[in-house]
Amino acid sequence: ELNWHPTKAALIASASHDCTVAVWSVVSGESIVRQKVKQQVNTVSWDQTGKRLVMGSDEGEVIVWSEDGKLNMLPKFGGQVHAVAWSPAGSDTLAAAGEDGFVRVLRVAPG
Repeated sequence: ELNWHPTKAALIASASHDCTVAVWSVVSGESIVRQKVKQQVNTVSWDQTGKRLVMGSDEGEVIVWSEDGKLNMLPKFGGQVHAVAWSPAGSDTLAAAGEDGFVRVLRVAPG
């Protein structure tokens, strides 16, 4: 999956089956930064500020990757996470949809 940066039109994030999330420059075509995680990543979404990226994995993990490189693991799902999205009403709320058929609304620490 791909997700455009909300404030920097030349950046895009990608989720990959090789257990990485990358931020790419669409100008150079090269990755600017990569984050390796323990499981296959299915989905990514930037918050409104572009300072945090949430990812959902095959192992039911919802992970928030902050601009400073920190990873914050949220409560685990009972199966794969297929979709994640930040709320437009506030940068501390996101939703995640899983293989178990549920959508969960999650609060995260301010970033």
